[in-house]
Amino acid sequence: MLSLRGNKFSGELPSSLHNCKMLKFLDLSDNELSGEIPKWIGQSLSSLVFLSLRRNQFKGKMPRQLCGLKYVQILNLSLNNISGSLPSCFNNFTSMAQKLSLDQRIEHVFRKFFVIPFDPKYVDEALLTWKGTKQRNSLIGKIPQKIGQLRQLEVLDLSRNKFSSNIPTSLSELTFLSTLDLSYNYLSGKIPTGRQLQLFDPSSYSHNQGLCGPPVSPYCSMVEPTQV
Repeated sequence: MLSLRGNKFSGELPSSLHNCKMLKFLDLSDNELSGEIPKWIGQSLSSLVFLSLRRNQFKGKMPRQLCGLKYVQILNLSLNNISGSLPSCFNNFTSMAQKLSLDQRIEHVFRKFFVIPFDPKYVDEALLTWKGTKQRNSLIGKIPQKIGQLRQLEVLDLSRNKFSSNIPTSLSELTFLSTLDLSYNYLSGKIPTGRQLQLFDPSSYSHNQGLCGPPVSPYCSMVEPTQV
């Protein structure tokens, strides 16, 4: 376990960390780290269950090597200057598809590897979070069509980016999704119908001028974009 939250470290992420191959928990949020997110995180730190780089100054594209974090349960990259599109392999986070509650999964790791009291404050972050405010990210492109494969996803915040095209139909299959925010993007087309997406407040889809259908509007007269 390594938590260096809020220590105001600056510069690039130390490459010496790639030697910590058995590290399960890494929290470097609220610092002043810069540069690109290192590719070796997903290659050398593949045992990580918790990774937070929140509120730093990372820039550039999100490396597809992060998809190598097959055990990750909480991934927080919010409040940086990350740009580009989401790697299509993000649906490969197999641990997010395990049928076990988030609290139980994280608690299991704490008890098994750290033998310390479980602190629930580390479970208040999203599994996938790129939430933006004043220092938001600038992710572009489409939301991955296979995102619905993350069956146990509970929180998804892709707000205040530059995502375009339609909302993947597979998103309606995430029955455990309790929080959703897709606002302030360039999404268009009909909101996929199902048991889930119509239950969220319309504000979850606000400031996407091309979206239609419940819960944003009663009807959708436009032609839906072709799913690819």
